[in-house]
Amino acid sequence: MNLRGLHLLRDIVTAGSLAEAAVKSAPSASRLLSQIEAQLELQLFSRSRHTLALTERGAQLYQKIQNTLNGLDEIPLLAQDLGRQLQNRLSMISAAPLANGLAALAIADLCADA
Repeated sequence: MNLRGLHLLRDIVTAGSLAEAAVKSAPSASRLLSQIEAQLELQLFSRSRHTLALTERGAQLYQKIQNTLNGLDEIPLLAQDLGRQLQNRLSMISAAPLANGLAALAIADLCADA
């Protein structure tokens, strides 16, 4: 799986257009988008003239991968923290259902004990 393609998906959704996302992601964004759709065997966007709109399946995929992509973006910050040996800081990457359920309860218990 191409992470650049998944980042492009997020950039298109947040920027609202392929042209704006291409500035941030890649000059060949249109080709990259076609490749990721072919790899996934899903049409992520419906295309009309100069606009892209997430398909229902594209929206479902985006919703499921959004937290994962955000977690990947935190890797450089985690590395910096490790380099500085910061203590008393918790960084966690988790699937959304787990984070909203069990992890939230565990973190609340940790804070209560501190």
